[in-house]
Amino acid sequence: MNNIGYLEKKIVEAKAIIQQQINSDDFFDNLCNRSMQSHIEDMESQLYQAKQLREKEVIEARLIGKLANHGTLPLDLHSKLAKYLSNTLLALSQRLEKGKDALRGFSKDITQTVNFRSAAMGAGSTRLYLTTDTNPDLFGRSLSSDSLEALFEFLHKANKNQDELLDMIAFVGVRCVNELAKLLHELHKNELALDLRWRSPNNTEHFWQGDDAIIDTLIKLISSVHTIQGQPIQLQGTIGELSDKGKIELYIDGVKTRFTYPRNMIEQIRMLHIGESINILASQTTHRNKITNQEKTHLELLSIN
Repeated sequence: MNNIGYLEKKIVEAKAIIQQQINSDDFFDNLCNRSMQSHIEDMESQLYQAKQLREKEVIEARLIGKLANHGTLPLDLHSKLAKYLSNTLLALSQRLEKGKDALRGFSKDITQTVNFRSAAMGAGSTRLYLTTDTNPDLFGRSLSSDSLEALFEFLHKANKNQDELLDMIAFVGVRCVNELAKLLHELHKNELALDLRWRSPNNTEHFWQGDDAIIDTLIKLISSVHTIQGQPIQLQGTIGELSDKGKIELYIDGVKTRFTYPRNMIEQIRMLHIGESINILASQTTHRNKITNQEKTHLELLSIN
């Protein structure tokens, strides 16, 4: 395992130990937790430095089909596909960082942080390479890497069952799905298949193969979902579970309720403790499958009062 993968694994293990003892009144448990927290901060600093050295993430998009048989593609088509893929990832990055979909253009701070660029063409023009800055924060987290992992997770899970589709759309956001749909429609219209490949900082290879059948299925599934945005709501609850992965669970009137939160709230989340009572403002979004009439409501943390 490379150094980044090793550090990420050890940080997760250390945080799990702290969570097990977080409510302990034992003096030695508390002393151990303080020591472990200091160790986590040291490992996060090492992780930040390791990802800084990496500098770039490289995404390879291989196009397959009649138009690509001779190793070339029309330049305007190439430009469209690169734009739709880049916009999909930008929309996803903004969703993860801010917890809100981009309505029109993308936030300047997001575009500067991820810095998606069309890097090169390979094998004629049937391979497109995009790059993005790794650009880790002080906790060693990379928005670019997190966005790419989320995209591959969506592509693999979305067409498995309707239940996962609604969950994944709630996670990546409607704008991301709309941009992805443009990419899929353009591929379908030009009878092109797409292979996506990316090797993550922890040396995991992510690969998705989108042939005609898979692309057609994804287009139909995405178009079957209707989204209803509700009004923000004020709630009070007791923290039942905390995660650095964008999830928090509260007990509200005795009922366990799950919320997600954006990356830019991580410092506030880290100050909370299991068993603590908090007041929050949350958004509620309902996604409904127009074919099966199945629906799910997703709650997103907006602020902690």
